[in-house]
Amino acid sequence: MNYYKVRWKKIKIVFSFLCMVLIIGGFSNRIAHAETTTVMSEVGSFEDPDLEPNYDESGEVIEDEKQMKSFDFSLEHESKLNINFKERDYDDDTDEFTGTYGEDFDVIIYDENNLEVLSRLHINSSETEDLLIKTSLSKGKYRLCLVNNDIMGLDYDFTIKAIRIGSEGDPIYTLKNKSMTLSLGDTTDLTVVTEPSTISGYSVIWESSDDSVVSVSSNGVVKGNQKGTATITATIGKTKLSCKVTVKNPSINKSKVTLYLGSSTTLLLSHASGTTKWSSSSPSVATISPRGKVIAKKKGTTTITVISNGIKLSCKVTVKNPTISKTKVSITNGYSATLKIAHATGDVRWASSNKSIATVSPKGKVTAKKIGTTTITATVKGRKLQCKVVVKRAAPDFLIDLYEYRIRTNTFYITVHNYGKKTLRIYSSGAYSLDYDYKTYDRYLKLSGNRNYIDLKPGKSKSVNFAVIGSTTWFDRRTEVYFIFSYDGKYYRACGCYTDDGYYYNGKKWVESYKSID
Repeated sequence: MNYYKVRWKKIKIVFSFLCMVLIIGGFSNRIAHAETTTVMSEVGSFEDPDLEPNYDESGEVIEDEKQMKSFDFSLEHESKLNINFKERDYDDDTDEFTGTYGEDFDVIIYDENNLEVLSRLHINSSETEDLLIKTSLSKGKYRLCLVNNDIMGLDYDFTIKAIRIGSEGDPIYTLKNKSMTLSLGDTTDLTVVTEPSTISGYSVIWESSDDSVVSVSSNGVVKGNQKGTATITATIGKTKLSCKVTVKNPSINKSKVTLYLGSSTTLLLSHASGTTKWSSSSPSVATISPRGKVIAKKKGTTTITVISNGIKLSCKVTVKNPTISKTKVSITNGYSATLKIAHATGDVRWASSNKSIATVSPKGKVTAKKIGTTTITATVKGRKLQCKVVVKRAAPDFLIDLYEYRIRTNTFYITVHNYGKKTLRIYSSGAYSLDYDYKTYDRYLKLSGNRNYIDLKPGKSKSVNFAVIGSTTWFDRRTEVYFIFSYDGKYYRACGCYTDDGYYYNGKKWVESYKSID
């Protein structure tokens, strides 16, 4: 429908739609029965005189009013309209509107094809007569437009009443429900509503299109007999009224469910009537309450069954035990790891079989204390879950290999490999050889080539040559060589020795921390 298109400005417009049932006589010997309109949507309003005029969708100017208010409504029957504004109030005792309209305005009504069914009608503010549409409106959708050329604004308390037109002395019959849904075995009443409500003494003939689905008594009581749809017809004289009735079987919200020890869920029935009976095929696995609450008891599978109106429904329930995140874990001494329990309900109690090796917190955090092995146990609902914890020695920041220790004239040869992730530096200062009897022939050494240090990158090997300061003797073939190196800002002392199994001395390779290289 193409009507006024408006631009919003800030304005408070008050609409109130009264629902009234009136009997008004005197219209060509016909009785009128009141029926309130259904308002579909409010369209809009504006009040600023400087705004551009209203346009329809094609852009053509329809009106050039400074103010306008419009809204949609629909009529279910042929009706006349009684429109009241501002100071006109409805009196329930006298069944009349009193007072004046309070504003000057124009009224226009369009049908859904944008045709005027009420041409512009001017109302004076002092008028007291009811505004009735001179030509009755048929069933359909309409739009009411109110226009006020003054700047004051359309700020009305607004009431519209649709007056249904019927034949003289002919009451109007309707069913309270035009459709409904029943559960299997359920019953309900169908009610006839009359206008006016004082009508009595009429007889109703009730019929069902399919008694096997829905049956109806002589008093309008319907009963759902089996799943399906049927139409109930009420005949009152020449008037036939109908109600579509759908019958649904009971249904359960879940056909299978997984629970964990100690947890629960509730099974829900839809469209159930009368008594219901619940049961579990294995109560030791899961129990069921009269209201459908399932509680998991132990690991396994059971079937929950409910019977409603002779219909049996079932749900397969699988119960699983909670699980621990790890069954074995290795932790470096001084570090920690956290164990978790999946699907635990209630409290979890943690314990360590040897707290001197590793402790465990109430939240499953395991802290390594010393090298060794312990067992961490979590108890959930009486069930024990365990994890073997091995505490290992802290890994070194670096690892070096000393091998191929050889002695040549005035020179000791040691091959070094850097397994670390940072550069290793070997110093000339502080290097010396120690005689096999730790008494004589000790000698100071230096890196060959008069270098102060040698850098060895991560993953690399190098033959490091230490020259004897002074002359050598045959005893030098049975000595250990000490030297200083640094790694990641810290200093260490290493020992390389001759490892031949013959006449010469077999020493032990080692590395120790070293505070200085003085």
